[in-house]
Amino acid sequence: MSTAGSDGNNNDKIILSDDHRAAMAGWKARKEQLHRQQESVFKANDEAEKVNLVSLSKKKRETAS
Repeated sequence: MSTAGSDGNNNDKIILSDDHRAAMAGWKARKEQLHRQQESVFKANDEAEKVNLVSLSKKKRETAS
């Protein structure tokens, strides 16, 4: 990565190579994929927790009878 017109201002333009842009796009896609997987795992864990709570509730009712 190189900068053009480095005069210390915020107006510096950053020039990125095509390879750098491709790498950034790849990392962004991977990040999004991992985020979707994480959401899926959270959802599965929530569902499993609900099933577990229902099961525990049923067991308590059965042992209380």
